[in-house]
Amino acid sequence: MTAHVVAALLPAALLAGGFLTWLRRAGHAWPVAAMLSVFALSQAGMIAAVTGPGHSLWLALGVGAVAASASALAEREDARRIILVGSSLAAIQLCDPMGGLVAAGLLPATIAARQAREGPHKTAGLYALLLFLPVMAALVLLYLSRAQHLDLARLLAGPSLPGLRLDVRWRFSPALGLVAVLVPLLIELWRWRSARPALFVAIAVIASALFDGLAGVIRDPVALMAVAAPLTVVMLASSPPSPVHDRYALMTAVLCAGLSWLVLFWFLPLPIASF
Repeated sequence: MTAHVVAALLPAALLAGGFLTWLRRAGHAWPVAAMLSVFALSQAGMIAAVTGPGHSLWLALGVGAVAASASALAEREDARRIILVGSSLAAIQLCDPMGGLVAAGLLPATIAARQAREGPHKTAGLYALLLFLPVMAALVLLYLSRAQHLDLARLLAGPSLPGLRLDVRWRFSPALGLVAVLVPLLIELWRWRSARPALFVAIAVIASALFDGLAGVIRDPVALMAVAAPLTVVMLASSPPSPVHDRYALMTAVLCAGLSWLVLFWFLPLPIASF
C-alpha cells in the first residue's frame, strides 16, 4: 500500500463515518443510509482521489463539514452550532489554497440559508460571530506563510497549475464538471427549504472554482469532483425520510455517481489531470 493511499484513507474514512452519521441523524434506516453512503463513496472523484497519486480528499472533507454544520445551524441556532460552523469555515482554509475564497463565499451562503425569523441586527451579530474564527485562521496562515514560509494548505491540496495559456474550456472545466455531477440535486432539491443550506454551499464552491478559472488557476479536477460526494449526502439527508423519498434518494445517488464517472472520462484530455 503506497503512502498516498494511506494518506488518502484518513479523510476517506472520516467522510464515510460522517455520511453514515448524517444520514442516520436525518432519520434514514441503516440499510438506506449504508447504501447511500456506498454510492457517494463510489463517485469518481472519491475513487480517483484515493487511487491516483497527487490528489486530495481534504477539500471534500472541509466542504462536507461546512455543509453539515450550516444545515444544522439552519435547523436551530445555538452557541454550539455557531461554533461548529465557524470552526469548519476556519478549517476549510487549511484544506486547499482556494479554501480562503471558499470560506469567503460560504459566509453569506450560510447566512442566506438561515430561517429568516430575526431582524438585521441579530443577523449582523451572527455574521460577526461566524466571521471571527475564519479571520483568525486566515491571519495565522498569513503569518506562517510570510514569516515561516510554510503554506499549510498546499501540503494537503491536490495539484494546480496556471491556466492562462489554456483555452476557456479547460479553465472552467473543473467547476462545470462539479455542476454536471450535482445537476439532479440542484434542480430537484431546490424546493426543499431544509436542503437549501447545502445548495448554497454547493453554489459557493462552484463560484469559487469559476473565479479560480478567471484568475488563470485550475484546481485539481479530481479534488473538486470529490466535493460532490459530501454535498450529495448532506442534500439528500435534508429531504424528509419516507419510503418514497428513500427510493428517490437512492435513484439520485446512483445517478450522481454515474454522472461523476462520465465527467471523469470527459476530463481525461485535461493537461493537468493525471488519473
